[in-house]
Amino acid sequence: MKKVFNLLAVVAVVLGMASCGQNEPEPMVFQFQTATLTEAVHLIITPENNEAEYFYWIASVETVNEAGSLEAYVKQKISKKTYQKWKEGGFILSGPEDNIIDNGVDDILRCSTRYLVYACRVEPDAEGAVKIIGKIASQEFQTLPHSTLPGEFSVSEDKKVRFAMSNYVKTDYGFDIQKDQWYYMGKIGPETPYDLHPWIKETYRFSNDFYVPSSAEWRYIFRERPRADELFAHATVGGVHGIILLPDNWQTPEGISLKTSKEMGFRWNDDTQDYTAADSYDGYAQNNYTAWRWIYLEFSGAVFLPAAGSDGHDANTYGWYWSSTESMVSQLSGYAFDFSKSMLGLGRSVPKTSNFAARFVRPVE
Repeated sequence: MKKVFNLLAVVAVVLGMASCGQNEPEPMVFQFQTATLTEAVHLIITPENNEAEYFYWIASVETVNEAGSLEAYVKQKISKKTYQKWKEGGFILSGPEDNIIDNGVDDILRCSTRYLVYACRVEPDAEGAVKIIGKIASQEFQTLPHSTLPGEFSVSEDKKVRFAMSNYVKTDYGFDIQKDQWYYMGKIGPETPYDLHPWIKETYRFSNDFYVPSSAEWRYIFRERPRADELFAHATVGGVHGIILLPDNWQTPEGISLKTSKEMGFRWNDDTQDYTAADSYDGYAQNNYTAWRWIYLEFSGAVFLPAAGSDGHDANTYGWYWSSTESMVSQLSGYAFDFSKSMLGLGRSVPKTSNFAARFVRPVE
């Protein structure tokens, strides 16, 4: 069971209660805070009584309904092991709990699925089994759609999108999205798999409503949404250089240090249509996160665009990303944006035959 500490959660609720017996003592009150990805949930539990022991875990709503009730489901589950075994496994504890769960439920966590997190006070009975004291507290949450990140980004005054979990990878069977945002190969086709592509038509839509952002949408994210120049940052994640995009409602998680590109000294130049710092400045070195540390930012909505290079060159140094907009200069060109350690430029008109990275987005429903 993986643990993290001091991660700022996204949702906080005081739980309702489900009955678990007659003439029981007053139930413990639990506060749950949850943040979800497609196949993971970050969970914080704060009990009112830090001394009393309690049992907690999560279950799909479907599984609970099949059992008839949450009470019936939990009683059935806890009967499978002794009190001591559940405690050794980390399911019975006291005090606050901070945990990332990505497996070990009734089945592996699935995207777009409703789950319950539940907790109840317990003690061992005379035979060493688990005895529930009082009532079971529960709260529902839902995982995100397939390969979709949680952050919401304005791409116009009246439209928001969420990003895919990684760059687009072409495979023998179609397109693929990896679990790690910093994943890249810097490889061109036609031999698959590869992640650098010629221009992708503006009208093309992939499964699950994914599409490549237009040039105007990329510009709105980087330049025109409120506080746009404060909502991106050069960084290194898991040894990979790139750009972090921060959602509209960004709040830096507790215990995390993040220096935006504006704080690094990047300034907008209307003549060249780019953000620049001093030529010798290394923005990638200013925010450096391990893969595990990155999860703090990911649950809070951050997006990472790796510097995947162009045409199979300059990987982990330069990043080039397509828009879906055809250039006004020539029908043989499309718009893209690029970045390096000391620059980020928008609206570049480049030949459609160039091979750049592509990151999908999907509308917020």
